[in-house]
Amino acid sequence: MNAKQLAVADRCLVSLRNHRTSKGNHALSIRSQRNTLLDFWSYCRKVPGETQPEDFEQWSTNSLVMDRQVVASTQRKYQNDVRAAYRYWVDSSAIRNNVRAQVGCDIVQVSTPENSITHRQPRELNGDKQRRSFSAKEERQFFRGIKEGIAFAHANGSKSLRSLQRDQVTFFFQTIAGPRETETVTVNVDSFEENPDFPEFGDYGMVRIWGAKIKAWRTVPIDDPALPPLLKWYVENVRPLFLSADNPDEKAMFLSERGTRLTYSGLYSRFRICAELSNMPVELTPHSLRHTSISSDTMAGSSLTMTQKKHGHTYASSTQAYTHLADEYVRGEHIRITRARMKNAKASGNGQ
Repeated sequence: MNAKQLAVADRCLVSLRNHRTSKGNHALSIRSQRNTLLDFWSYCRKVPGETQPEDFEQWSTNSLVMDRQVVASTQRKYQNDVRAAYRYWVDSSAIRNNVRAQVGCDIVQVSTPENSITHRQPRELNGDKQRRSFSAKEERQFFRGIKEGIAFAHANGSKSLRSLQRDQVTFFFQTIAGPRETETVTVNVDSFEENPDFPEFGDYGMVRIWGAKIKAWRTVPIDDPALPPLLKWYVENVRPLFLSADNPDEKAMFLSERGTRLTYSGLYSRFRICAELSNMPVELTPHSLRHTSISSDTMAGSSLTMTQKKHGHTYASSTQAYTHLADEYVRGEHIRITRARMKNAKASGNGQ
């Protein structure tokens, strides 16, 4: 920060400290909030009066989630610290006037419902309950709900049409390819390529994904014939509707309503909308789609090694932990194995 920025930052922090001290807040809590604000300003190299919601969104997504893998509960704590501080400064005419005199701009609230995780997520409220996949019935219900929402929006000329169309493709992509949420939002248009083994899939036979945890690339073959044409339709007909005139060359595959890359927080927000639209159980999250992908591949006959590599797990035990076999599948396996053994016993003369 330059001298002017340091002066603005110091003035804001001192006023916040004095305000919170007068309210009887604990010194450790005040210091923690101060450190969070300094981290935010250091990342975007801006101070109040210069910072915008876009800066907060990039800090939350790139620094907290992608770079540091901060869990949602901690991410929310940091976001709340920033939101509360900016709320105080926006409401303080003395601080607003001082900042305006220093940087020539008014302070604005940078933390909004659109770029923050504003509610406790089911995975935190329900513990291990969220560690499951969609059942086959839930999966059908989820995507049917989105399709019905699309049909309703189309019939009524609703502005939500393009958002729901994007959501349908985004979440189906997650279900088939199985990326983590932070990996999904980093996929670009040029991340896709042909698969020589399945030329009929065209430009969407495989996708290159940057592993959020192991920090390495992996190539994921698209193994559902319904996905490639859906991706092609989205890129040609839906995605252009999101592109901003200010940034027509944006490479992100999945775009926000502002024409920027869809963020981790934005993905969660859209999932909750679609889940409510489809009347899904509250414990299901976007990460449940990754569980669903792994479980579906296993039930389709994929080997543990193949499933592990596709989903970017360092250890096979992680893949096994993500595998949730449906009761009907387990029952079918039991029947198949029992009948096979009965047949072998009969053929060897050991049957009764």
